[in-house]
This record gives sequence, structure tokens and C-alpha cells, in this order.
Amino acid sequence: MKDIAKDEKYSELIEAIDLFELKDEVVEIRDRQKDRLITDIMRKFVVGNPRVWWLAFKKTPKNFSFDDEFQYKRINNFFNNDEQCYFITELDSIHIFKASVRNIIRIIGECSFFEYYVLDLGLDKLLCETEHGDLLFL
Repeated sequence: MKDIAKDEKYSELIEAIDLFELKDEVVEIRDRQKDRLITDIMRKFVVGNPRVWWLAFKKTPKNFSFDDEFQYKRINNFFNNDEQCYFITELDSIHIFKASVRNIIRIIGECSFFEYYVLDLGLDKLLCETEHGDLLFL
């Protein structure tokens, strides 16, 4: 059975994309391309098949903790605002979008909390926000 709250979070995410009229700038990666990308990411960064990737990173990430709830506003400390990245959400299933960091920040700011990953297109740098509100960077 699907978790209704998580389905609502996906709807909320799509509504944020619509709100900012970003349908042409934020592209959801689907089907075989998505499956290949998930396989490549897990091979490079994750050990096994954990509940969430950040629980089993192959390397120890740098951990950044803050005393507020605006970690998403700090994504541009790790990536350039105009850089195209993969925006990966962990909801009822994994959803992957390709978007600029600037747009990723805007979208997250319109949504209630969810865990996410931001990954450069070369699969070299990965940033995630955990359920504890920490930013982990590899």
C-alpha cells in the first residue's frame, strides 16, 4: 500500500514546479534512463541496498549541521547556482529531476520537508539532506 503522505509530497513537488512555471527547465528522468542512473549512483556511492542511501555511503561524508531549517538554501555553497544537477527525492519511490541548483532551491523552499540528494551530472559530487536536517557531502 502506498503512503498517502508521501504521494502528497510528490504532488506538492510538482505543484512547486508548476508554480514557478519551470516545466521546461525541470525535467523528470524516467524509465530506463532513471534505472540506469540509480544503478550508477548506487555503484559509486552506496554499499548494498539500504532504506535510504545516506545510511550506507561507501565513503564517510562531510557532515554540516545548522541551527535552523534552511539547509536547502545552502545547496549553492556546494554547487554553482546555474549548474545543472540531478535532484533526487526519496518519497514513496525515488524520483529524479534534472534542474539548475537555483531552481532546486526554489522548489524545495515551497515544499514540506523530505529527504533529497543533489548530484552533479558527472556523478562526482553528492549532497544530501537527512531526516535529521544535516547536510552530508561526498
